[in-house]
Amino acid sequence: MSTADEIMHALQQTGTGVGQGIAAANGAKGKTEQAIAQATALGSRDKIAEYNALKAAIEEAITALNGGQEKVVQALNRARAAAG
Repeated sequence: MSTADEIMHALQQTGTGVGQGIAAANGAKGKTEQAIAQATALGSRDKIAEYNALKAAIEEAITALNGGQEKVVQALNRARAAAG
C-alpha cells in the first residue's frame, strides 16, 4: 500500500468514526425522548427539565458531529484530487 493509500485509508476511518459518533448520539437522543415521555406521563417536572437539558446538549453534539462529518468528506475529496 502506498503512502497516499495509507493516508486515504486513515481519512476514511476518521469519517467512519464520526459516523459512529452521530449514530450513538442519535441513539442517546431517542432514549432521552423516551425518558421525557415517561417523566411527562408521571408529571415529574424536575425530570422533564433535566431530560430536556440533556436532549439540548445531545442535539448540539449532533450538530457539531454533522459539521465534522462534512469537513471529513471535504478533506477526503481534496485528498483524492491531490492523489490523482
